[in-house]
Amino acid sequence: MNFTQKLRYVFKKYPSLRFISLLVLIFIVFFSLVFFSRGIQKAPHLYAISPQIANPGDIFTLTGQFFGDEQNDSYVEIGGNPLTQSSYLEWSENSIRLTLPANIQDGLVYVVTKAGRSEPKNFANRQSIPILVKKESTLHTPRISSVSEKKPAVGNLISIQGANFSSLRGSSKVYFSLSDTEDDTTEYIACSETNPDYDFWSDELIRLRVPDGAQSGNIYVETDTGKSNFFPIQINTKVGTKTHKNKNTYLLSLHGDMTDIETMGESTLTLRIPRPIYSPLQELIEITQSKPEPTIADHMGTIVHQFPISKGITEKIEVNHNFVVLARSLETEIAEKEILPYSDKSLSMYAEYLKPNSLIVSDKAEIQELAKKITKGTTNVYTKARRIFDYIKEKFTLDVELRENERNLQFALELKTLDSYEAALLFTSLCRAAEIICLPVAGVLIDANLIAKNHWWTEIYLENFGWLPVDMSLALGLEYQGFHINEKKDADFYFGNIDSQHIAFSRGLNTIKPTNQTGKIVTRNRSYALQTIWEEASAQILSYSSFWSPIYVNGVY
Repeated sequence: MNFTQKLRYVFKKYPSLRFISLLVLIFIVFFSLVFFSRGIQKAPHLYAISPQIANPGDIFTLTGQFFGDEQNDSYVEIGGNPLTQSSYLEWSENSIRLTLPANIQDGLVYVVTKAGRSEPKNFANRQSIPILVKKESTLHTPRISSVSEKKPAVGNLISIQGANFSSLRGSSKVYFSLSDTEDDTTEYIACSETNPDYDFWSDELIRLRVPDGAQSGNIYVETDTGKSNFFPIQINTKVGTKTHKNKNTYLLSLHGDMTDIETMGESTLTLRIPRPIYSPLQELIEITQSKPEPTIADHMGTIVHQFPISKGITEKIEVNHNFVVLARSLETEIAEKEILPYSDKSLSMYAEYLKPNSLIVSDKAEIQELAKKITKGTTNVYTKARRIFDYIKEKFTLDVELRENERNLQFALELKTLDSYEAALLFTSLCRAAEIICLPVAGVLIDANLIAKNHWWTEIYLENFGWLPVDMSLALGLEYQGFHINEKKDADFYFGNIDSQHIAFSRGLNTIKPTNQTGKIVTRNRSYALQTIWEEASAQILSYSSFWSPIYVNGVY
């Protein structure tokens, strides 16, 4: 009996062996197919492009399958032309984002990889489309169709989808409700330019952070072509709430004189006038007069004047400015246990407000040790800030008279006395030493007699809530007469609340670089704005005298 015959005999005699052999054969075939299929890359599938009509420079998105995790030798082809490497922003298995080049043409769009070529999609260059003789303006006004997050918190990133937002933002803005009432009196606030709230802007997609002060209600987009439809949005208030109550509109003015300017050659004198800052508490800011006409109306929060000076002596230079400012009061309620640690994004955005500088001495050993002692046993940002507030309130007394010169905060720690300026800086320094995002605010406090006094307070940042005001000097007993004579507030009110008689001219230290490295600069300490340069004289100017008036209140309504 040969081998083949023996094998047949064994399979015939033992049925279980036949079954096992069949399973082994199926197993081998299955894993062979899996093994060989791994080496086969599937051709890309292109499902959609957005937008289908766009301008050069617009962000262009392709969605589909099997694009590959990395670009490598793959590319996108539009109108028969492969795009250059500089066009690509992102490349992933299911999505490609790129910037359309200046020479983009109409045509078919393909994704090309080593595995092959995708099915095409049609693309049109908006600039090559003939303009219709008659256009309906409503076709070009912005329109919101959806919002990505159903219930975002302040500071959260959301996406607004729609049409006609414009490929470049320019002066366009997104507005959120400032109150939870929905009627003709509802007020709105735009996303901040300085935070910054805007993350991405295209004709069909806006990505931004919910601005500080936003309330549940409607949002809308405003562009040069008009306002969009209102779109409802619910703001997550789990951490706490903000309520804007009273508001006052102030007419303010200031005046400056530069006299007896002596120069040995052609020179320049530059003045930087602080502007009231834009915020949810000061949404309306108007400069009703600037005399003479400024060189730059708004640069780093200042109005810039540059005066050319001829050789010899110039008797006098005058500047005059009038402002209209709408100020709101703010009252807050915080759910202390719901306060979350700072996100990596917040730590990155507000890193400047965790560091020491020429005013904030959070790196000094005495400040570090005291902050650690006060906040021992808690990691809650709100709790730590409240403990620092209570410590200063209990351990320090307020000097009513404002010191004319700077003094070391460590010296104030020893004497346990602070003036209004030092109270804000000490609170900020201790907060930053305790890893709390915090900034000093400078401005004026307006009393019932319409006298504006230089004043300083602070703001701390809470995750998913926004900025919380703290006025340390008013908590220490600084006296001033509010508009509502019978309304007496206790010290604790000033942790988290602020009235509408505060006008802010700077938030944080406004670090301005000199325009002339050989020139001379003047800084006004303990003034209504914290900025490093107020006056800058070129090297040829030998001497001059300067006088700045206080902020005057010309009216309130």
